[in-house]
Amino acid sequence: MEGRDGKRSCNKKELIKFNGRDKLKRIMQKPIRMAFILISFPRGSRAFLEVVSVISKFESLLLGSIHVPSLEKEESVFGILVKADTDQLGAITGMMGKVSGVRLKSAVLPIDENDSQKKP
Repeated sequence: MEGRDGKRSCNKKELIKFNGRDKLKRIMQKPIRMAFILISFPRGSRAFLEVVSVISKFESLLLGSIHVPSLEKEESVFGILVKADTDQLGAITGMMGKVSGVRLKSAVLPIDENDSQKKP
C-alpha cells in the first residue's frame, strides 16, 4: 500500500501483522514528561475559579501548585507542575487558554534517554 508521496504507508492492522502486538504497544505509547505551566490572570476575576475547575479535571496529573498575587500589577500568577504525556498537556493548556483573560506558558523538560535504561 503506497501513500501519496510514493512511500509505503500502513494502517494499525498492518503494523500488528508486520511488527507483532508487543512492538505496536511500544510505538503507540507516549512518553510521560514533567512540565510547568505558568498562568496569569486579572486579580479579582472569575478566571481563577475557571482555571481551578480545569485543574480539578486533571488532578491525577498534578504534582504541585503555587499561587502568587501580584502587589504591583492588578494580576495574579498561578503555577502548576504536572507529569503527563504531550496529549494530556495539550488538553490542559488548551482548556485553560480558552478562559477569558488568562495568559499562559508551559515549559516541558526533555526526556533523558539514559533514564529509561537505568534500573532503580
